[in-house]
Amino acid sequence: TTATWEQTITVEDLFAPEFIETPEADQFVHFLSDYGPSVTGVPLVEDIATHPDMAALNLVSYPIKLEYADVAFDYHSDTQSCSEGLAAVTRRWTTRDRCETTATWEQVVRVEHPRAEGGMG
Repeated sequence: TTATWEQTITVEDLFAPEFIETPEADQFVHFLSDYGPSVTGVPLVEDIATHPDMAALNLVSYPIKLEYADVAFDYHSDTQSCSEGLAAVTRRWTTRDRCETTATWEQVVRVEHPRAEGGMG
């Protein structure tokens, strides 16, 4: 006699990608200069499914998307602007894998007051 049994195993990726290396979380840029990611840096991300053992089993959650949005702009008063920057931009980085798991990291980019020490004024 022969018996046949069929089993289905489902592997779910419940782990969000991780920020493994990030630029400075709070940094200054010069007044009237570019404050984009080419200046302030771009974080590096990886997903647990990028591990070689997982990739060998074709259990990858590529592509991993990395996007950012400048979500808040704060303009400081004259008394705060020399120490905290003329303005502060909160940049939210979001990474998402093919399984729609996400992680976020925030960065604050401060625009140096032109009269601040070392400024362009």
